[in-house]
Amino acid sequence: MSDKCYNIFTFFGNKDVQDQVNTWYEQLEEAHKPSENLPYSSTSLFNVFLLGEDHDPLAWFGQKWVYPDFGKEIDLNSNELGFVSAWGSPDGLQDLLTKKLAALDKNVVILNTYNSSEYQEAFRYTTIGSDGNIRSEGTYLHPLDSEDDFNYQLYYEHQIDCIEDLIDEVPKIKKNLAKELKRVEKLFDSTFGN
Repeated sequence: MSDKCYNIFTFFGNKDVQDQVNTWYEQLEEAHKPSENLPYSSTSLFNVFLLGEDHDPLAWFGQKWVYPDFGKEIDLNSNELGFVSAWGSPDGLQDLLTKKLAALDKNVVILNTYNSSEYQEAFRYTTIGSDGNIRSEGTYLHPLDSEDDFNYQLYYEHQIDCIEDLIDEVPKIKKNLAKELKRVEKLFDSTFGN
């Protein structure tokens, strides 16, 4: 069996985006029926996000398998979706949801905070660029056995830089990311006393 990657998708957008995320959570919960033969089935994701499309997880989600989690393996807050995937983050799924939600809020941003056996913690932000394509920024804290403050300081500094870079490249998302930027800056300041 492959190593698991634990993903928390956080959504920054208008009320329509938040309502859609809540609807998806309910639909995934209803559709997800794991069995002994298919414990890592992506079927529920296809039924909710890609009804009638080709069922090739690698083509759509970026990993061999991805399944939703409802608090069993991942602690979630309201308006978050949790996914467990094979080996690494399901970037294809994040890109797909970004495109779908952009129809409700053209300034939507999705953050995937994830960890795996390779990365202690990692993140990836996605939005739609001015050219209509996915624009992303992210980094990871690596390796697992290196937990000194310097690595964490660089990680949080890079997260702030990534948010600022995204806003510089796609200024229309500034309103949706303003609270997120303040949250990360506050976390950095409280942790490292700057």
